[in-house]
Amino acid sequence: MHEAFYNSDGEIWAITENPVTVGTDTSPGSDQETEDECLLAIESVLDLMHGAIHKSVVDLDNIVYADQDGTDDE
Repeated sequence: MHEAFYNSDGEIWAITENPVTVGTDTSPGSDQETEDECLLAIESVLDLMHGAIHKSVVDLDNIVYADQDGTDDE
């Protein structure tokens, strides 16, 4: 799954280049250093993925990107 970013009009303006992974970074200085922090980070990603199951599939080969702010300057 890729992470999609929507503007205020509900249109996609960006998608992550690489799929999102379910894992954590436990290296020194990372945001998730304890086991509890790692488990919370994994749970958060899985919750987002579960919510995405009910959304439409985006065809990455044919996507038309919108403006980030949801307005057309023309």
